[in-house]
Amino acid sequence: MKITGSYMLDAPREQVWPLLFDPSTLLQAIPGCEQIEAAGPDEYHGRVNLHLAAVGGQYDTSIKMLEQVRPSHCRMSGEASGASGSVRGQAVFNLQEAEPGTLVTYEGEAVITGPLSGMNSRFIEGVAQTLVRQSLGRLNAQLQSSNAAQLPAATTAPDQRGGRISWPRRAWEWVMGLWGHIFRRAGVLQGPGK
Repeated sequence: MKITGSYMLDAPREQVWPLLFDPSTLLQAIPGCEQIEAAGPDEYHGRVNLHLAAVGGQYDTSIKMLEQVRPSHCRMSGEASGASGSVRGQAVFNLQEAEPGTLVTYEGEAVITGPLSGMNSRFIEGVAQTLVRQSLGRLNAQLQSSNAAQLPAATTAPDQRGGRISWPRRAWEWVMGLWGHIFRRAGVLQGPGK
């Protein structure tokens, strides 16, 4: 089985990189992940419970980092085994700075044994691809949430009544005023600006 793909994350790779090795982040990002812990500086053990037809069930997992070039490249080996069979293989992740964040490209190759090996290979590849993309999507949501929480409070400016107007309201009023001016010049609206 082989899978390849890419995903755009909305954060710089210096921010993305450490999260790829953080058990608490991975626990939230990996679909069905019930447990994950560091078994050493470059090794992780965990348990995943998938609720998918034909491949559902509980899988004990282990991942070992084989190569790391911070913050752009990592290669890992892994195994997931359960009653439905086992999957053993390697994957490579590359992180490249790209607007507006980090482009993650991935490539993996695995050998499937047990009952899982009798299933259609395209179906298994599709499931694996979906799980990887869901994991990256959840990671991206965590990044966005973290970045939103770190934004400074909105800047404010006093209005004529002595109160304060937030910058989003000022920006909205400016845009609406511009649209009004455009429509008045086009003769759509009547008003003093025509």
